[in-house]
Amino acid sequence: MDAYPRHRLRLLPLSNNAHAFEFTPEERNFVPNTEPIAIGSGETFKHVSFGCSKLARTHARVWCDDMGDFFISPEADGAEMNGKTLAARQSYELRDGSDISFAVRDVNGENLAPVKMRIAIDLGSPSSESGASSDAESEKAAVKAV
Repeated sequence: MDAYPRHRLRLLPLSNNAHAFEFTPEERNFVPNTEPIAIGSGETFKHVSFGCSKLARTHARVWCDDMGDFFISPEADGAEMNGKTLAARQSYELRDGSDISFAVRDVNGENLAPVKMRIAIDLGSPSSESGASSDAESEKAAVKAV
């Protein structure tokens, strides 16, 4: 049995704007207080890569603390959360439903289609299960709430 809770972070494309960069939803599992993942154009195991060569290799880092709170630290300028500019190399708490946007500029400094996403956070509990049953329970609860 796994002694550490695993929390899931999903990055869902926000396509309410025809000018946003499109991507496939990304999902990562986190064990609290472990190495952050990088978000950008780089391609490594712990990286969420959007395949956009104009996005910084590491545009931001995301991690989870021991309380299950998620944080983001932009490594490049042009990051926004819920419409507010985020300063590079500062930490900001992510909440379920937060909207994140990364500005993308070409070599001439012209703005290209930004990468826009909605954050979905699922907090886990110590378990060796894959989480499939908790996903089904969450979906049932969502249907009941409607």
